[in-house]
Amino acid sequence: MSTFQLAVLVIFGFSIFIGVMIFALKPRATKEGEVDYGTVNVWGTLPASVMNDITRTMGVKMDVKYTQKSESSLLPDMIQELAKKSVNTPDAVILPPGEFTTYQPYLFSLPETLVTESSLRSTFVGQADVYSGKAGIYALPLVVDPMVMYWNTDIFYSNAESLPPTLWDEFGTLAPKMTILGDDKLIVKRSTIPFGEYTNITNAKDIISMLIMQFGVPIISSNKGVLDVDVNSPVKDVPQPGVEALEFYMQFSNKDLPTYSWNRSLPTSKDMFTTGDSAVYFGYASEFFEIEKRNPHLKFDVAMVPQQRATSNKLTFGKMIGISILSNSRNQTGAAKMIEILAGGGVAKDTTYVQKISDGLNLPPAHRILLAKKPKGISPAMSLFYDAALISRSWPDPSSNETDRIFETAVESVLSSKLVADQAISSLQSQLEQVVSIFEKKNRE
Repeated sequence: MSTFQLAVLVIFGFSIFIGVMIFALKPRATKEGEVDYGTVNVWGTLPASVMNDITRTMGVKMDVKYTQKSESSLLPDMIQELAKKSVNTPDAVILPPGEFTTYQPYLFSLPETLVTESSLRSTFVGQADVYSGKAGIYALPLVVDPMVMYWNTDIFYSNAESLPPTLWDEFGTLAPKMTILGDDKLIVKRSTIPFGEYTNITNAKDIISMLIMQFGVPIISSNKGVLDVDVNSPVKDVPQPGVEALEFYMQFSNKDLPTYSWNRSLPTSKDMFTTGDSAVYFGYASEFFEIEKRNPHLKFDVAMVPQQRATSNKLTFGKMIGISILSNSRNQTGAAKMIEILAGGGVAKDTTYVQKISDGLNLPPAHRILLAKKPKGISPAMSLFYDAALISRSWPDPSSNETDRIFETAVESVLSSKLVADQAISSLQSQLEQVVSIFEKKNRE
């Protein structure tokens, strides 16, 4: 076969391939003229009861098949199914709370008809920028689970404190006043603030992250998908924000300080709060009903997390739940239309289904319009969650298990006096850089 004949065959074959792809991705029109978007397979960790109720009434001809997975099984099961390329391969995935970076290599960048960099910033909460990568935007946020401060009203009122603190340094006077110690001054009978340890503090990594990020330090940032680590760069009036944050956190487990309020012999911080033995607990909005259910007699309220006195911009840590198209999707057009409807993207920005998801999960929506117009009859707690969602931030985590270990090591090294705070933060920085390097190298292969 001549070179010319071979070239003709290659061009002809490629043309057939393109034609088949266009036909496969193009939505079909029914006899009545209604567009048929076909079957869209969706996997996620949200309750099937919520998703099935919502996707049954989407207003377009589309068969959404939702499969609920556990957070631990979603990614490995998804990778295995993508390799099979079967009819059951998911077209879209609802990302677990706070997860994105580890899923990104398997995601398809969303079309600009659905979202652009500009519309992402103007339509959704600021935290949504973590969904931006090298090839564009990979997901749209649905709801936000912001961190808030739960506070025991009985403990505060009995100590003549009518309101919870709004600044972190206020705990410097509250802890000596509200903490109850045993006769040996070591046993903590009642805690004021559960800081200073790691293994028995629920959400420890996120709490430390929040303390650092409130100074304006990103921990890990992404510029078009390129990750950069920064946990301690100087900011205005704060030469070492990472060190200052860690030192503040650690003081409450130091038995030699008047702020001593916590040790590793205690139950988890959530358990201490729900039994009425801790004045505050830093947890997520999604934990509200669990706390209420575990102790119906507990008198508590919710408040915004305290802020750093040295900064004026308010921030809390938050976990988004987003939705994206998988790169191996057999129906990318249908998946994109579904995301447009569910997330309120595209030109229309219809927020009907975002609000339904928000109501079904009892979490604030990620859509700015909805956060600005709170539903009538909204509870005081949910109203506060809406406000917290607006200031929620996070960082792209390339390996949640590995970074959790790194943060724990930093805390343990200070507790054991192996390192002082500035050395622990320096080590934290270098270890995070190693994780990022391994992650980016793996994605290049």
